[in-house]
Amino acid sequence: TDEERIQNLGDKFIQEHADKTVYVTEKIDYQSGTWTSKQIPKYSGLLGKLIPTKKTLFVVASRNLQTNDKGSLYWQIAEKYKLESICKKYPGIIIQGEQGNTKVQGNKYGITEPKMWVFNIIMPDGTHLDYIQMGYFCNDHGLNIVPFITECKMSDIGATVNDFIEFAKGKSTLANIHREGVVIRCIENGKKLISFKAINNDFLLKYSE
Repeated sequence: TDEERIQNLGDKFIQEHADKTVYVTEKIDYQSGTWTSKQIPKYSGLLGKLIPTKKTLFVVASRNLQTNDKGSLYWQIAEKYKLESICKKYPGIIIQGEQGNTKVQGNKYGITEPKMWVFNIIMPDGTHLDYIQMGYFCNDHGLNIVPFITECKMSDIGATVNDFIEFAKGKSTLANIHREGVVIRCIENGKKLISFKAINNDFLLKYSE
């Protein structure tokens, strides 16, 4: 779930995509999680060959690893937002979000209970939902979505890495703190063409990260 930093892409990348329309969301400083499902054989061995029926398995993962620890925040979030039911309703869907509670990353936003904000949804056919489509999906299924900042052309933000780092500055919409930064994406016809992050230097200085 980790996004590429704009510094690693460079000025040339920005200028090559100057005319692309992107949407910008706030980057939240908690921890990312992935909730998905996949179809697997209902029976193993010979019985599986005789009865090739499938069942849907719910999968929960941290940034790098699948986890079956039912006491973990990942599973608490899954239970709170009924993610198993959602993922089994759409076998193969991938839902990714930023999750937090009172003990994650110093709880800079001051939440009082586990909470999650969706930042990425990939449908079973591989289609990436854009921000508006994610908004409808989240609204229909009782999920939160990462805060929207703006939609514009890349060139409206700037032409250099430094322009984008300056653009990342600002206050969080979730609390009276510097926002961690922004995530900038372009999704066209269900395909993710651009996706990267720009971190707010004011946030880095404040929290010494």
